[in-house]
Amino acid sequence: VFQNNQGTAPGLAMEGKGKLVIMLPGPPKEMIPMFTDSAMPYLSRYSGKTIVSHTIHFFGIGESLLESRMHEYMLAHKNPSVAPYAKDGEVQVRVTASAPSHAEAEKMLQPVVAEICRDYGKYLYGVDIGTMQKALVAELQKKHLTIAVAEGASGGNLAKRITEVPGSDQVFELGVITNTAHARAVLAGVEPKVMETYGVYSEETACAMAQGIRRLSGADIGVAITARTGLESDSAGRELGLAYIAVDSDAYQHVTKVDLAGNRSAQSEFVRYVSSSSALWNGLKAAWKSEETTVRSGRVIGFFCRWERSDVTGAGSVGEASHKIRFRQSIFKAGQIGIAAALQLPSVLGEQRIIAGYHLHPRRAGSLAGHRRVIEKE
Repeated sequence: VFQNNQGTAPGLAMEGKGKLVIMLPGPPKEMIPMFTDSAMPYLSRYSGKTIVSHTIHFFGIGESLLESRMHEYMLAHKNPSVAPYAKDGEVQVRVTASAPSHAEAEKMLQPVVAEICRDYGKYLYGVDIGTMQKALVAELQKKHLTIAVAEGASGGNLAKRITEVPGSDQVFELGVITNTAHARAVLAGVEPKVMETYGVYSEETACAMAQGIRRLSGADIGVAITARTGLESDSAGRELGLAYIAVDSDAYQHVTKVDLAGNRSAQSEFVRYVSSSSALWNGLKAAWKSEETTVRSGRVIGFFCRWERSDVTGAGSVGEASHKIRFRQSIFKAGQIGIAAALQLPSVLGEQRIIAGYHLHPRRAGSLAGHRRVIEKE
């Protein structure tokens, strides 16, 4: 009997009269893990060999181009074998070895996997990582970085893909959907003049969205998408399938133009998905280039006030606060401690509610950037 860790229906293997029957549940989400975890090990004892595979993930190169470049290499390798598989906007290369034991198969696989990764490292985002969003979240967690996204016409696809990864709450700061110019101005901090001059669907607007969402959220990395999917009310006669993806961080700033052609009825969802994949890729490159940050303790300084968070409540007076607090997601880069909770707000003291930041990067000093919090005047 095979245990079902994804549902209630167990699997079953029966032997008799020289025959073997294996029964698995029908739903793919239950059947595939059970086949991999239970049925394959059960069957392997009949083969006298063990089959082991590793999947190498690439983005930014087409399956046909990668296959043509690897053609001679694939012909020369039978065990381990090398086979490319196309997915929407990306390619996977599966390297498979057959050997008497798992250890021997791994020994055969490692040099081949390493060689492919080295030769096509420009497009590589992971080995056995599963998805690009998992690769991104893992890298952000590793370096204690945060990310924020602003999406125009991608319908929240980017934020959905990031937040479906377990542990993403540690790294995902903010996501906004900005389908209109007004929303881009209010929620992503884009100056209306930029959109008036260059258009809503432009490289300049994408860059301004990435910079704006990063500034407003206080995240280490800001990523933005502005695209024409064919679903906009003014799409008639326009260039459909055109998207601009921008990323902004201290270590990496870049904008990518994605130009997709195809059947309009199928294009909108494809544009959304490929645009979000490109955004994940750019966010991942920004994370790779960023230095690891360190969580530090800080002192709240400023006027007599009360600050509130779900996990922190306290009070302070002019000067340093009466006690230290450790911020769960407030990241101070090494050598950049400086001002924490920059409450230099004399011009807004008359307001009842003041938005301020617990910390600022040095280049943002004097602005209401950093991790934003609500300060209520006492």
